Amino acid sequence: MPLGDSITAGYMDNPVWDHPFEFGYRSGLHKRMNAAGQDFVFVGESPEPFCGKHGDPTHGGSVLPAYDLRTWGQAHHRGYSGRKIRDIHQHIRAWISEDRPDLILLMIGINGIGVNSIEQLDELLGTIFESDRSFKSSSDATVVQIGKGGITLEPGAGAVTIGAPVTSDEEQRVVVGAFADFSITNNSNNDLTFNRVFDGRSENTTHTVTVTGSGNVTFVEGIRANSKGRDLAMTINTTGTGVVRFNGKNTYKGPTSVVAGKLFLNGDARAAEGALNVSSQATLGGSGMIGGDVTIADNGQLEFDISKPAGKHNLLNIASSRTLNFSGASVLTITSSGGATVGKYKLINAPGGILGAAPASLKLPAGWDGKVSIVGNNLVLDLKSIAAP
Repeated sequence: MPLGDSITAGYMDNPVWDHPFEFGYRSGLHKRMNAAGQDFVFVGESPEPFCGKHGDPTHGGSVLPAYDLRTWGQAHHRGYSGRKIRDIHQHIRAWISEDRPDLILLMIGINGIGVNSIEQLDELLGTIFESDRSFKSSSDATVVQIGKGGITLEPGAGAVTIGAPVTSDEEQRVVVGAFADFSITNNSNNDLTFNRVFDGRSENTTHTVTVTGSGNVTFVEGIRANSKGRDLAMTINTTGTGVVRFNGKNTYKGPTSVVAGKLFLNGDARAAEGALNVSSQATLGGSGMIGGDVTIADNGQLEFDISKPAGKHNLLNIASSRTLNFSGASVLTITSSGGATVGKYKLINAPGGILGAAPASLKLPAGWDGKVSIVGNNLVLDLKSIAAP
């Protein structure tokens, strides 16, 4: 069942219709599924666009689609012009009951973009799954296109997860970059989680993704560049007061700027070869692999959790030949949930060398004593004593 708004119905330049109507994405999908030998039927009882609501795409029958789905009885769908997420939600149970689809292709267009769109989409998907327990979400079929307006969680919003869990290295169909620049904002007290983000920009484009807000944002399986290598300069900025976590594999090629807030890089970002810059008062931490040179500005901060014995701590690695540069007096903060021991902890390894001085300020949990220094290509914390948490 093709489900959505005027994009699903296939509207173009209505009501004039100077451009021939070609059923939107449905005609191309029909061609490809036929070519693949698939046995399928489009279902849905929307009369658009042939109901006269926004003009006549056939100009009285004189202009017909070159690939007319009506020839095969395949023009069925549930696309309605102007429908927002809440409008679709209001009718979805009845449509599922009437059409009995095995698969729903949900397209949310610009009508559905708004400050509450994420929560509304989450509610809509929940209703779909509740209406027919045979429906399941697939990471290979779940598509979320983040457009020019970006995504925002307002204060008071609940926790939101976008995209199904990913168990393989295939491209997750949560696609960003429909426009050059956009933002991901969480101003709530709950988590905004992406299971994986796939960067779908076209060839040789550059754009910036800004992650901001006071809440936590987690990329469970990282941010992936276009697998064909077409996007060479995606830039990630963190500018809020919240915490951003990059887990999994990150393969975007542009620089990463921690302008404010905290970025914990816990995944494999060795393919993200752009420089990583940490501004004054901003914080970097984690236990993953960084692909580019790292620069900590004057008053920039590092933060690490020490909750394992010395020698078993997972350090933050920087890729081969890349450097760690302290460009001023920085700050190192250590937190712990228990399990730390007296001894030496390697916090960061930079094979290309560490430039500048070790953090001038060391903030330890109450009752702890130690010092931080640069030893070869490693930033090392030497804990002398530890009080029980």
